[in-house]
Amino acid sequence: MYNTLKFAGNVCAALGMICLLVMSVLMLFNVGTRYLDLPSVMWSDEAIQFLTIWMVSFGTVAVAVKKEHIAVELFQEIAGHHLLRFLSRSVAILTFLAAGGIGVSGFWLAWEAFSQMSPVLRFPRSYWYLALAFLGFATAFVMVFHFAAARKAVEQHETK
Repeated sequence: MYNTLKFAGNVCAALGMICLLVMSVLMLFNVGTRYLDLPSVMWSDEAIQFLTIWMVSFGTVAVAVKKEHIAVELFQEIAGHHLLRFLSRSVAILTFLAAGGIGVSGFWLAWEAFSQMSPVLRFPRSYWYLALAFLGFATAFVMVFHFAAARKAVEQHETK
């Protein structure tokens, strides 16, 4: 299960990097056409906005898989084992609740905005909001996995 989650994190990181690369090319192309006084491509600004939203969503999931999303280094140095375990569980639960809320909100926003079209690309606006749903549900899943893995590790440590 861990290898599957790690693979999914790597895929999300790769997709985020692809979004960043395409965004960079579109921005450079846009700046070049404006600098050379050529007619600019109308859809490029909208595509950059779309790619930015998805890049952030993919990156957030990739970072959550690697457990780099929240760092409590000060408490790791000062707090004892029990307080640190309580804090890490509290953060995992709060992150799960927030991510679940974002996922549900993103799903409902996508559902309600399906008939609205973007001005240039004529994409349904729900494509933007589906990124929120993906971000929320994927992060919530990752937090459940991390919480279960941490609990299993604590149980193994206590039985030794």
